[in-house]
Amino acid sequence: MISRRSLYCSKKANGEYSACNIFTREEGNIFYLPTQHDWNKKGKCSFCGASQKNYDRLEQGGEDYAYSFIHNNVPKELLAMKFDVIIGNPPYQLADGGSGRSASPIYNKFIEAAKQLNPAYMCFIVPSRWMGGGKGLDKFREEMLNDKRIKKLVDYELSSEVFPGVDIAGGVCYFLWDRHYKGDCEFVSIAGEKHSTSNRPLNEFDILIRQNQAVPILRKILKKLDMGNGQWAMGNGQWAMGNGQWAMGNGQWAKPCQLKSHLASPSDSAQQHVLSKWEMRHEPTGFKLPSLWPQNICQTC
Repeated sequence: MISRRSLYCSKKANGEYSACNIFTREEGNIFYLPTQHDWNKKGKCSFCGASQKNYDRLEQGGEDYAYSFIHNNVPKELLAMKFDVIIGNPPYQLADGGSGRSASPIYNKFIEAAKQLNPAYMCFIVPSRWMGGGKGLDKFREEMLNDKRIKKLVDYELSSEVFPGVDIAGGVCYFLWDRHYKGDCEFVSIAGEKHSTSNRPLNEFDILIRQNQAVPILRKILKKLDMGNGQWAMGNGQWAMGNGQWAMGNGQWAKPCQLKSHLASPSDSAQQHVLSKWEMRHEPTGFKLPSLWPQNICQTC
């Protein structure tokens, strides 16, 4: 009702005092549809993942936070409309019934639903956690990173710079999505007084690197570690990769023999010791070498 008063200067879009006279319905283009969660056998809403234990409380007069926009309850008239701009600051999460204060994000569902309306422009402000993690956000992150229509993305490491007095872990961001644009994204990183801007593809890495100054450094490191054929290794990150196979080393380097000439001398006794140590540890700690590892690397590894 407040939205209708702001837009139409009347609580009824077709009312006597409405600023618009083309509507036959009192709601105009601002819909409010009472919606209920669709509880599944696991006690969660099949649309938004909300916990039945936490939100099945309409009979007690409580709010169930069932949003029609993400519960497959959007009027056909709305879906048939053409939108120029969609702007949103959607709800961020709902308790999912997990241990402690466990909650699942739902802001991603609003963005996905808005894209289905295919507006000319779209702008949302949401938590930044999706860039490198977030519960159940792997698919959403992949879609966002590969969406070339994201023209600009502004990232605040401290949420208090946008919402004073509010602490949102991981910060917040907003982005401009342009239906007619296809290219690199203007990524703006803001951390206190430090501001940096870079035009770059968001999908260069599996996660979105939030510090622009770190991107060229990472590129140089990966170039040094580029062994071809998808083979690379990482120290103090406890793993190595070759031909899609991987191994974990207890806080040490785990370097397959194929990579020795690039990363260390073949006669490096310390390296041989690490490999031997890893081989002795992988069974007790629950790790097991892939069956193809010896053939892909060599019999000694």
